[in-house]
Amino acid sequence: MAELPKYTSDLPILENSLLAKEATSLKTALPEDVNFLLCSCIDCIVDGKYESSEIKSEELLEYCWEHLNTGHWKDVNVGWRKTYSLASLMKAQSILEQAHREGSGLENLLKLRKSLRVCDMGILMGAPVMDDILPRLAVKLQQRVTERDKTGVHKAPPITSRTATVKKQKTTSQVHPVLSTTKLIQRVFCPSIALFQSEFMETSEPVILTGVIDRWPAMTSRKWSLEYLASVAGDRTVPIEIGSKYTEDDWTQKLMTLRDFISSFVQPSEVDEAKDRRVGYLAQHQLFNQVRGRILLITSSKQNFE
Repeated sequence: MAELPKYTSDLPILENSLLAKEATSLKTALPEDVNFLLCSCIDCIVDGKYESSEIKSEELLEYCWEHLNTGHWKDVNVGWRKTYSLASLMKAQSILEQAHREGSGLENLLKLRKSLRVCDMGILMGAPVMDDILPRLAVKLQQRVTERDKTGVHKAPPITSRTATVKKQKTTSQVHPVLSTTKLIQRVFCPSIALFQSEFMETSEPVILTGVIDRWPAMTSRKWSLEYLASVAGDRTVPIEIGSKYTEDDWTQKLMTLRDFISSFVQPSEVDEAKDRRVGYLAQHQLFNQVRGRILLITSSKQNFE
């Protein structure tokens, strides 16, 4: 079997030996027809038949999808999840190789975003394979898309603020409890680790720490904002819960990009707000585990307390 082609020098390399090893490890966990389709996808990738490999990998994804959505999630065989990840990886590469042929125009950018979405679906629904290659590839693809946006060519629509139409918070006639001035929680500015451990951790004494994250890039040079989050992770696909309560009939879940979530539910336009007044939540999802890398812009706890 020939060595698989590399995406480019700065993207993770899909090695045929690791891919074949993963496929072999799944052989006993999958039906014979699925094994055949998986091997067929690998052969198409190796032979450079990227249009065919995209079609076959999509067939494999649809087959796995049925098994991933049958019964309880905890009971799903991990073999189906790993196969879904492998199929996502092969489809993502097939799209990337086709994007390379498109040059640097709009079609190329659209394929980059499509490949990124495929990676995210593999991350969300699959299981780690080949040294967790999907998250690493997704980070690189997001960086590429972001760089394209910075050039102003085919730039994604900006996140717009609407201060005049901010929703008013609900006001109620709740009676707030009277707090005792003798039991106020003390505030401590950037204590040392030794002081924090002896005075608060070991004594189980509550404390409000101040100044401990003032040096984080997220608080200084690259302050977090909706615009910033959209710029570094706007094209990442995330699960959104729509509706105020899951017990309501119209409650649902939807996969969308982080940028679409922000523009549709966090800062909707007047048209979008009038069209859909339901609440959307990015809930029960570890966004930073999915995105990783430069979005965090935080430092270690040891640095914060020194």
